[in-house]
Amino acid sequence: MYVHPATGILCRVPERRAPWHHKAKKPSDIVKSGDREMRRINGIWYWVETVQEMAPLHNTAGEIIGNVTQNMLVKRQACGRDLRRHGVANSPSFSS
Repeated sequence: MYVHPATGILCRVPERRAPWHHKAKKPSDIVKSGDREMRRINGIWYWVETVQEMAPLHNTAGEIIGNVTQNMLVKRQACGRDLRRHGVANSPSFSS
């Protein structure tokens, strides 16, 4: 702590991090591999195969407009070998 020279108020010295301490980079929740992708859902990595299809939607005037939707086809948990290959790890997240 120190006394501020202009105001005379007792102040706390701001904490400084050492230059080698950096925040850990948050890994992405999606890793693409060819036509499949790995997704982290609640801290667990899954292989997900998806397909995109057009779904007809109606607007307020009654006209039909198309919108691309993505539907999940297959979801299975990734094995340890796949996790190591892509450099990710399972970690249960308690904050969602």
